[in-house]
Amino acid sequence: MAIVSPAAIPSVMAQNGYVWRSTNPTTITLKCWANIVTGSDEYIYFYLNPKAVDLGAEVGLGIDFMGQSYRYPETKKIRTALLVPRCEMGNGCSDRTVSTVLSYSVFLYKKTPSAALKTGSLSTTNNVVAFQFDGAGGLGAPRTVAPTLSGINGLKYEPCESRLSISPKNIDFGKVYLNNSKQGEVVKIVAFTITENRACSSAYGVDLSINAIDGVVQDLNVLVPDSNKSVGIGIFDVSANKLINFGQPFIFSNKESALSSSKGYEAQLKWVSPAAMVGKFAAGVVVNIIYN
Repeated sequence: MAIVSPAAIPSVMAQNGYVWRSTNPTTITLKCWANIVTGSDEYIYFYLNPKAVDLGAEVGLGIDFMGQSYRYPETKKIRTALLVPRCEMGNGCSDRTVSTVLSYSVFLYKKTPSAALKTGSLSTTNNVVAFQFDGAGGLGAPRTVAPTLSGINGLKYEPCESRLSISPKNIDFGKVYLNNSKQGEVVKIVAFTITENRACSSAYGVDLSINAIDGVVQDLNVLVPDSNKSVGIGIFDVSANKLINFGQPFIFSNKESALSSSKGYEAQLKWVSPAAMVGKFAAGVVVNIIYN
């Protein structure tokens, strides 16, 4: 694996934000057997950063493995479900090979908190063995899966940041009438625009997440106000043609260098209970920016 043409990283990026990740999960078929005499069956382990390479104070190594996210050094090894039978032969027991299908992706994350704009490299280290498979006793197998990630020292800080504006800032659904109200029906739509402006032409992508600060989220994408449990609010991404899940990142822009970009969204109001309630209601969200 290699980091090719990495995006510049704004130092204002939040701690634990992704600074690089492999494009898609890699799926492999892992075959294992005991190559020495063993006294019992033995589980295969997944060792993160097996050579314990220090990437420095700014950036850390992480792995998404079988749907779970792990970061080094908080996690150094993970037991897999693969159990290798015991072996009584001095030259190993390749006839007792067991196999399983595993998936993983590698990422680098920012270890330091958001800081004032600055320049410089995130790490002086060029490459690292991302992980390695072996038995419970530690590393030492002559042939094992051990992919290397290179190009880490190409990651650099850029004195730049993005700022968001939302228009209109306050969504007002106005009057909604109860005539023939049906549960699940969208009764009012208000369009709004999110605009990202940056003070430099550095190429990086932006993800957003919309988090509720008032109200209760139901079914991931419906925000029910505390002041009226009969209505729910959904945020519809017009370009992606789907509702946005609250609290989960979504793509706002791919890697680009434009100084300004805008996207259209819709706030959709619908009935969520069989009996509609009259009266005013309000709910609030905050939009977080995630540098990619």
